[in-house]
Amino acid sequence: MEVDEDLSLSDQIFSICNSLGKYERVIGSDNKVSQKYELGEECLGCLKDMKEILRYNDPTALAVYCELWRLKIIEKDLIPIILLNKDPCDSTQSSLTLACIEIIVRMTWPHDLSTEIDILNEEEVDISQINRATRERVKSQYDYKVTFTQNPEILRIIHDFLKSFLLVEKRERTQKDNQNIRLLLHLFRNLVAIKDLTDYNIPRTTLQNQLIILYEKEGIFKTLFNLASDNKELSQWNTIIQEIFYHVFYDIEPQSLLKNPREEAETRAKKLLKEEQVKKSKNQNKDSRYNGSIWIKVPPGKDLIIHKRDGMQGNGPKVLDNLKKRKYEKTLLSDELDKKKRDSIIHDQEAYQCLKSIAIHFFTKTFNAFVVSVRKKLESLQDEHPLHSIHFFYIVWFFLEFRNLLQNNTSPTEEDESELEELKNSYYSFDLVNAIMDYQGFILVFEKIFFFKHNKRWSDLHFGLDCLRQMLLTARAMKRFDDKQMRYKAEYILNKIYYEEGYLKMMLSLAKEFKDQSFGYLQSLIATIHILFERLESCSETTFEIQEVSRTKQRSHSEMEEDPCADDHYEDVIEYVKVNRENSKEHKLAFEEFQMGLVNESIISTYCSLLEYYERIDSESLYHITTAFHRIIIRCSADTIFFKLSILELLNRISIHFEGLQKLSASQNEFKDFIRLVSESFFNYAEKNDLMYCEVFCPKTTRNWRCLKYGYDYFDISVSEKLRLKEIAEQESASNSDSDEISNGHEEYNETQKDENENKDSDL
Repeated sequence: MEVDEDLSLSDQIFSICNSLGKYERVIGSDNKVSQKYELGEECLGCLKDMKEILRYNDPTALAVYCELWRLKIIEKDLIPIILLNKDPCDSTQSSLTLACIEIIVRMTWPHDLSTEIDILNEEEVDISQINRATRERVKSQYDYKVTFTQNPEILRIIHDFLKSFLLVEKRERTQKDNQNIRLLLHLFRNLVAIKDLTDYNIPRTTLQNQLIILYEKEGIFKTLFNLASDNKELSQWNTIIQEIFYHVFYDIEPQSLLKNPREEAETRAKKLLKEEQVKKSKNQNKDSRYNGSIWIKVPPGKDLIIHKRDGMQGNGPKVLDNLKKRKYEKTLLSDELDKKKRDSIIHDQEAYQCLKSIAIHFFTKTFNAFVVSVRKKLESLQDEHPLHSIHFFYIVWFFLEFRNLLQNNTSPTEEDESELEELKNSYYSFDLVNAIMDYQGFILVFEKIFFFKHNKRWSDLHFGLDCLRQMLLTARAMKRFDDKQMRYKAEYILNKIYYEEGYLKMMLSLAKEFKDQSFGYLQSLIATIHILFERLESCSETTFEIQEVSRTKQRSHSEMEEDPCADDHYEDVIEYVKVNRENSKEHKLAFEEFQMGLVNESIISTYCSLLEYYERIDSESLYHITTAFHRIIIRCSADTIFFKLSILELLNRISIHFEGLQKLSASQNEFKDFIRLVSESFFNYAEKNDLMYCEVFCPKTTRNWRCLKYGYDYFDISVSEKLRLKEIAEQESASNSDSDEISNGHEEYNETQKDENENKDSDL
């Protein structure tokens, strides 16, 4: 169709839409009048013209999208055309339907608003027009999602077209057929990727659940399960399938699939009611102007007037401190993964059953083959798109946590009890996670974390840290498994990681270089470092090592029955054998040297950044901080590094906060003991050194905190004198730690390693 280029953009679009077709009145046999859509003579040509207008990265593309949305082109024209041409075997009908789908794919494509705004800024478009256009673009895609949810027949037709292309033999399938398969998969991806327009506190709405239920009823997920394979013929579409499941499970937590939604809703309602009651109890019952005014004299300067009730009780300075704190309090930053975790409760019972069924089927039947295929692309750098790594990390994290939670789940609902028990038996074998739980799998995650760190992509790095932490937790579960080979495999993986010095130091450098990343990223970083130290410490205490051996094994009777045509009755398998470790002493010293990396002012500052939110962090995060500080003060004998004014003031605030609580949790009690230990240590040093009160204003470099601990002439005396001072300090530290509950069960530093560390310091 020829379009007059002198017409405006709106007129050109209107002309093309009018030529697609129109509704005509039809009188039926019962004399009822209905509307029937009739195709235009140049319908296919108009669809091609419309496709040309919807070019990617074009300055006018955003305006075209908005104009087509106002004209309701999908509802009034494209969907009726698809309904009239639903036979995939007819070439004419197939061409019309695929042309419509290609336009719909472009109109529902996940958009990058920042890129579109940059393009419009180059054209010097008014900012008010940009804001309006971007809002309309978001609203239009939401409307498209509503349209497809309300018309399940369209999804059925698109699915039939997809199956028709997949049924073609590989040798007979053309490049055009493969492109059409990719096109149809992209449409399924686009629909689940469209975000619902709701309050951010309740991200998972009924609309997304309805779409997922439709996918399940129409058999779309079953087709995706069959496509997610390590077969070379099918692996070319695995990145799209990966993204589909990423968006399906994006805003839910694995634990929500193992809980009864009704009980969870009741628990959440009780929690909200309790929080509301606490909030009301804190509010003043009287107006502040009826409480009187309090003058606080702050010489030199003007008198300060406050109207707070606490001031009447002699707490005027505290009231002023609270006012300053409230005024300059930092805003909690959040990234994409933080926003996802705000609320993951599935309120719809049907959606709950559907999502759980999808998760179980994907994990038990597809996960291993799918991970093998995508992992090959990531390792070979064939796929350099950064989002694909994020989607891979998220899916691995989700299903590893799902497996661990299911294994630890002891109270399933009555209706799911038999199903969960059956699944537990299959999950205990760890065979379902073999594709990622090996040494090369850990190296892949470490390499991607290094890449994200180098490019300062902190939000993406958050996904990598969560994935690494869940892999380490799975390795811990493998070490507790009954199967000896599985325990040996976990020990083999951890022993290989134990000597990856570059990657281990990179994890500590992440804590050193933390600045203004999100709150969730900080929590994830500290939790990952905690489990990493826990696993490495366990590995350092072993007196044996695991070696990988390749052996020939006869196939079992059941395997031969499954494949009776196989001529080879033997197979090569990898087994793990345990041998005595020859260098146990040096092996343990490697961990102690790595542990000394925690004694760093920047790392402690990072931990204190999370500790600043002591009123809202959970018990697990507080336990991670306490454990790390305990390693520094007891294992590394570096208590003087905490003698800094900002740290002591923070510990004092936390101690006052704990006094106001009715009951302390286990982690809070442990941290309270740590505060007491630091306080006693500080005043013991202050009795011997009057300058200690001035030293709290100085930075705590390695030289500084060592001089405070062993004396200012520590770097000028002989090595033998250093060892004598070291022994005295260790005896005092040991006597203090024996009286403290935190220090129970911890060993002292190895003497040989201390000698070597001191020799290194003297050389420096």
